Amino acid sequence: MGRAIARAYVEAGMRVALMDVQVDKLQQLADELTRTGADCLPIVVDLADEKATQVAVQQAIDHYGVPACWSITPRYYGNVPC
Repeated sequence: MGRAIARAYVEAGMRVALMDVQVDKLQQLADELTRTGADCLPIVVDLADEKATQVAVQQAIDHYGVPACWSITPRYYGNVPC
């Protein structure tokens, strides 16, 4: 779902900061979007770590400024959020 949202935002002309703990998948999506001319910033972060998330969000704000919108798509495994 996150990939589809990122693609839709890019197609609408938005710049995107991508955040994920899975380095390879994050870079693959960033490369895919960049090839289409998108302006995207991949940030490796474990969003379950509050401090790391704060640092990542600040990194995105420092790069792009205050966002016009946020989209968070967490993964769930069974009944346990990851």
